[in-house]
Amino acid sequence: MQSTTDLQEGDGAPIESPWLERLEISGFQGNRKFGINFSQNANFLIGKNGCGKTTLINLINSGLSGDLSVLFRSRFQSLTLQMTFGQKNSRYSLCYEKVGREDVPVPSIKFSILGPRGGELYEQYFYDHERYSYRNNRARPAYDDFESSIDFTFNRLNKVRPNITWLSILRADALRAASPEAQMRSPIDRKLEELNLRTTRYLSALESRASDRSARFQKDYFLSLIDYKGFDAWGKAASQFNVLNLDKEEETLGRILNHLKLGPLDFKFKLSSHFENARQVAEKAGVGYTVQDALTIADTIRIHELNEKWSSFEKDRAEIFSPRTIFIQIINELFINKTLEFSERNQPVFNIPGNRKLSLTDLSSGEKQVYIILSEALVQEEKQAVYLADEPELSLHVEWQQFLVENIFKLNPKCQVIFATHSPDILGPYGDNAIDVEVL
Repeated sequence: MQSTTDLQEGDGAPIESPWLERLEISGFQGNRKFGINFSQNANFLIGKNGCGKTTLINLINSGLSGDLSVLFRSRFQSLTLQMTFGQKNSRYSLCYEKVGREDVPVPSIKFSILGPRGGELYEQYFYDHERYSYRNNRARPAYDDFESSIDFTFNRLNKVRPNITWLSILRADALRAASPEAQMRSPIDRKLEELNLRTTRYLSALESRASDRSARFQKDYFLSLIDYKGFDAWGKAASQFNVLNLDKEEETLGRILNHLKLGPLDFKFKLSSHFENARQVAEKAGVGYTVQDALTIADTIRIHELNEKWSSFEKDRAEIFSPRTIFIQIINELFINKTLEFSERNQPVFNIPGNRKLSLTDLSSGEKQVYIILSEALVQEEKQAVYLADEPELSLHVEWQQFLVENIFKLNPKCQVIFATHSPDILGPYGDNAIDVEVL
């Protein structure tokens, strides 16, 4: 087995998940052989019914995720998925080949990982015992342990696994439902429930990051109370005081006190009194300062420094919550007579006229579909991901289709979109990225 290069950045940070650069397949649907070069942003598999769009995108998903149950059932001879990290020029390939072996009289698949120069880094054979119930010392379980096996392989080779998002036509698999009761519900509603849990976890993680940043701000505030600068800073402080916008300083400090859970009755009088004194001192324009005036100036400069730290905190906090903000904005632009907000427990609630509220399951079919598609982009957490979907345009209005990919990239500019579609509208500005499966 060849050695591999540890895929790490120069500072030790791991490289993000790779994207799919090229696919090569032989024996597709019996005798077709072709290759496809993919764009890092948007790709669309198009063509008439029966040309193989759904089969192909299912194979891509199964190859990236290691779903042997689908690979054994699919008609192909060999499948190679070349992954790349782009600028790092670091590549590896996931290869699947249907092979026959004299010592194992059942269908088998050879799984291997090739390095950037084509050398084989790893190989393993899997056998279709699900249909043939074959057992002997040479056979290995194919389905139950493959996920752990491929995870082990990637860790062993210091490779980064592809981060995959997969949406089938039904949006959910009934066989994977948690209970018989859940199987009675529609696949769309089950998918919404699953996504709601993931969205809640992600938004809660954002809140945790914001809380950490808030704690750092409060730490900086208390440390500033003992940051003695001495009389040598007086001239600078007096000069700085004379150019302050005291109205803005007062308003900003009020926001800080509100953030610290102080009610207006707790601070309004003291806040107004201090800045009224500060305005009177400012009117003196540096002439005839008293000791009390000097203390007022010093306190106001401290407040100004605190306000600057607060402005930095607010900027960081807005950046932390920007995925949630963008998601809400997109949904509210799309939906009619409904506005989305998230509760304190990060549960989605839709407000409608008449002071009424709706849950996710109360939405229309098209609204549920677009919510699912955009939620999947949201929970990718702005990380590199391969976003696969079969006919994402289902139940979507033409205008929604036109801006669907654009809205996905707003939520995650790093994702690679690969959609199988019948809709020319969904291509939008990416018409040159269409791949006609009929002519491959």
